[in-house]
Amino acid sequence: MSTQSISISLTPDTVQALVQNGYSLYAFRGVNSSIASACPTLWFRSQTFGMATRIEWANEYAAYVSLQTALPDGATITASSSYDISPGSTLQVTGSTGSGTVQPSGTPGAIGIANETGEQFTCGISQASSGGSAPLCAAPLLGWNLNLFQPANTVLLAFEAASRNVGSVTHRLLAPSLLIDMSAPGADSASVTYDISHGWTGDAATTLYPAGTDITALLIRQNQTLAAAGALGAQRLQGAAMQPMAD
Repeated sequence: MSTQSISISLTPDTVQALVQNGYSLYAFRGVNSSIASACPTLWFRSQTFGMATRIEWANEYAAYVSLQTALPDGATITASSSYDISPGSTLQVTGSTGSGTVQPSGTPGAIGIANETGEQFTCGISQASSGGSAPLCAAPLLGWNLNLFQPANTVLLAFEAASRNVGSVTHRLLAPSLLIDMSAPGADSASVTYDISHGWTGDAATTLYPAGTDITALLIRQNQTLAAAGALGAQRLQGAAMQPMAD
């Protein structure tokens, strides 16, 4: 089991100002998706920070299904079912409540969620961190369709006074954010600095974005290979659904 971490250095004045003004540290993970309408969700939240603050996570995932079908900004995703899963495997959803079974086959490098019912759900992948387990994204899952997700090694950080729930759909932040690219070989950790007066600083693998930036475009990327595999999988599911049942 591999782990990754981000260390955030804060000055004493910064820590004091953040606490006194009710700020939270928020983190989001990047995801490659087969579906263009996938949304980022808040993965990590903490109001406990010191001069050395650390976020740590293991590269272990779960596939979840929710009975919610609307995904407005700010909606908090509540899973009706969740299953541990590895990239290359597929969750086959067969129950009207989103229940199913994980099969060890699928698209290499991607987590598949196949809806083998005529119901509509919301689905996505989740991951545990030092702040607990939470969804990384949310996407519509139509009947007889296959959605594919591939975790990306990017993390977006922000200190924000606005209150957000873990697992909530988020398209824009009211504060500057820092995108950290951890995709380089051996990039299992990153160190950045935040100052209440001067903002975020990091190395060449980081990019600063102003308040109001559309973070959906930064975090959710529709991958054409995944999109093609998802479309092919949907054709197979829909074809199987049309086959007459044996007597």
